[in-house]
Amino acid sequence: MADDNETKKESSGTSGDIRGLLRQLVSPVVEQIDDRVNKQIDSEVTARIDELLSTRMATVDRAIGDLDRHLSELSARLDRIEKNSHTPNDDATPES
Repeated sequence: MADDNETKKESSGTSGDIRGLLRQLVSPVVEQIDDRVNKQIDSEVTARIDELLSTRMATVDRAIGDLDRHLSELSARLDRIEKNSHTPNDDATPES
C-alpha cells in the first residue's frame, strides 16, 4: 500500500510538472493572441464610435445651419420693422 501512495505522489508530481511546462510554453502564445484580439476589438469599437460621432455631428451641423439661417431671417425682419416704424419726426424733440 505504501508503494501505491508513492506511485500516486510521483505521478501527480509528474503531471503537475507537465502542466507547469505546458503553461510556460502556451502562455506567450495565448498572450499574443489575446493582444491581437484586443487590438482588433479596439479598432472595431473605435471605428464604430467614429461613425456614430460623424452621424451625430452631421445632425448637429445641420441644426446649427438651420438656427443661423432663422436668426438671419429674424434679424432682417427686425431691421425692416425698425425702418418702417421710424419716421423723421420721431427724432424731433417736442415743442413746449
